[in-house]
Amino acid sequence: MMHPLYFKEADFNSDPNEVIRMGFGFVRAPKGAQDYFDYSVSTIAFLISGKVHIWGEDLDPITLEGGHMAAFPTNIHHVIETLEDTTAVFLYVIGDNMSFCESILNSESRDNLPVDDHRLHVQPIVPILQLFSQQIAAYIEDRKFTHDISYIKQQELTALLSSYYSQEQLRDLLAPIYRTGRSFYGKVMGMSNLFLTVESMAKRLNMSRSTFLRRFRETFNESPKCWAIHMKCNLLFKALYYTEEPLISITRRLHFSSQQRMSAFCKVHLGGTPMEIRQGEVKPVRANFIRR
Repeated sequence: MMHPLYFKEADFNSDPNEVIRMGFGFVRAPKGAQDYFDYSVSTIAFLISGKVHIWGEDLDPITLEGGHMAAFPTNIHHVIETLEDTTAVFLYVIGDNMSFCESILNSESRDNLPVDDHRLHVQPIVPILQLFSQQIAAYIEDRKFTHDISYIKQQELTALLSSYYSQEQLRDLLAPIYRTGRSFYGKVMGMSNLFLTVESMAKRLNMSRSTFLRRFRETFNESPKCWAIHMKCNLLFKALYYTEEPLISITRRLHFSSQQRMSAFCKVHLGGTPMEIRQGEVKPVRANFIRR
């Protein structure tokens, strides 16, 4: 399994999900490591060295080699397996996906996005961007970042991308992020960790309740209630299985009224108690809890 190092301030027990939403991460993994990802934010992976194979739901399989990068849209389940010892830096896009892409792409590029919905568009990492990725990795390992610096570094990255890549290259790279953020699916998934009511989600999308429900069922093929349970299962399992976030913190963040309620939810929907999941006695069987 891969064990990402996330940028953190002095409080090393800060919520990992919050950290992901605010900056960069760094991974060093041996050959043969495998993990799944479906982050609540869009991500750009910069492979400094090594080789990985990536596949998953709604993604055509690709092999990414050292010195290349690819962008992953919000909440698209994918599996990464290292084919060689690998180091990589990840940008977890801060803020709105549309704004991020529009700061890099001109209007003509946005109007001419590739028709393909399922292909990740790999681009080479130019030398100056390779140095930038190595600098980020060093900062994370040395724990030198602050939360303020992370946003500045994202702005620096957008400037590097705009300066050293053609609009055609950038359009292909960012197409998965931009397209998903513009769709009904992407907008709803962007609210998946807010635990909003149907009425609140419809209001945010400037839709009537009936129109929202119709579009929701057409898009997700299930009711908002079932979808919300699947989203909560996903977030809860990852917090218990992959992090050391305190149970009381998870309880509050995922809007459970008590730890007892959270434990009961785990038993019914995830097949074990929080401690059994944390101790690895319940494995991440995707079909049981991860849904689109």
